[in-house]
Amino acid sequence: MANVTVKINRQAIRQILRSDRVLADLTRRADAVAAATSTGDLTYEVRSDIGRARARAAVIASGARTNAHEHAHHDLARTIDHARR
Repeated sequence: MANVTVKINRQAIRQILRSDRVLADLTRRADAVAAATSTGDLTYEVRSDIGRARARAAVIASGARTNAHEHAHHDLARTIDHARR
């Protein structure tokens, strides 16, 4: 077999990870999880931004009651599959 050399273009990868399209996709997925998890007065919010190395999105409990419920029941872990849709 022939030897293969692969050179990673780190700058191009960073540009992709920080792109608006990646941020939009992550936000869409986080919104789906938040919508599936929020019920009644238990609401979750999405926070997203572009950091130094990559875009990121998070689903966060919107209050103390929701946070306590999440801590006890782990609803976000159960609805994480909504991010795949």
